[in-house]
Amino acid sequence: MHGILIQHPVPGRFDYDAALSLVDPDKDADGQSRTVLPWSHRRRTARECCEVILDERSRSA
Repeated sequence: MHGILIQHPVPGRFDYDAALSLVDPDKDADGQSRTVLPWSHRRRTARECCEVILDERSRSA
């Protein structure tokens, strides 16, 4: 397995934040885990996540 995505909203009996806390940051495919990125205290849009990834790639190039 290369990555994990937790679909939101989750069924009522599940706690989305608790599920995110169980995801290994190395497997967090969309960067929603609070441990992945320091600014992830709120959920980000797909565009914002892509901008961060592109920024990180440009820095490492």
